[in-house]
Amino acid sequence: MSFVSSVMKKTFLILSSALLLMLFAGGVWAEEIEGSIRIAESMQMAVTPVFLLAGVGLILSVLGVRLGRIKDRMRVLQQALVNIEGEGKEVLEDERNKLTNRSKLIYTSICSCAASALFVCFVIVSLFVGNLYEKDFSLLIAILFITCMVLLIISLIFFVFEVFISTRSIHRRLVDSESVLASKTKP
Repeated sequence: MSFVSSVMKKTFLILSSALLLMLFAGGVWAEEIEGSIRIAESMQMAVTPVFLLAGVGLILSVLGVRLGRIKDRMRVLQQALVNIEGEGKEVLEDERNKLTNRSKLIYTSICSCAASALFVCFVIVSLFVGNLYEKDFSLLIAILFITCMVLLIISLIFFVFEVFISTRSIHRRLVDSESVLASKTKP
């Protein structure tokens, strides 16, 4: 018990000495504490859009995977087009054109989504700097946030178009291109 009480007494003495120093030092310590509080508040306000940034990052991940799948399929078609003639070649070229259109849509979606993420970062910086220096950047932050949301909406619209083309080609012509590819691999 005596060890615990001595530690508590020493801690109390250290804290009370620090408090007395702060009171006697006056404005210098108060300004530092106020600055620390301002930084903490700035960080709290800037953390909120980070969740939006995480969501945009996940969308970018999905879009990147879709683009990779399109490019992989394109490689298969390119290899098959070298050895096929006639009607089968036309079917595969049609499929290649659809894949090219899909990759353009996904690429546009990725660019819009990445730009949206960049604007989220601008919002975070504006929140932090505005709060840190006690400046009113509310109009700038509103414009940046609206721009971020518009870019995200554009990205999602292009993504929906790509999904539409993808599912439409599955239901209409997949049998043709798959049958051509299957006949090419038969001995």
